[in-house]
Amino acid sequence: DIVIEYVNEAGEVTMGTNFGEAYDKEWALLDQGRREGREEGRQEGHKDIIVNMYKSGMSIEDISKITKVELDKIKEYIED
Repeated sequence: DIVIEYVNEAGEVTMGTNFGEAYDKEWALLDQGRREGREEGRQEGHKDIIVNMYKSGMSIEDISKITKVELDKIKEYIED
């Protein structure tokens, strides 16, 4: 969705006199996409680790202490 938004807006801007604005917006959108992607990857990695910890017999309380993830989130991960 963010890429489609960028393409549409970049096309509009490059047709006008504000080409530099399109370039700046491109970098801002790419940076935002990278940050969002890293965060999603980090969350998925945490989920896998938490599920494996639980499957190996650790209590959700201990998992929470170690990972600093809220108990509700851990329960959500292991119920999926």
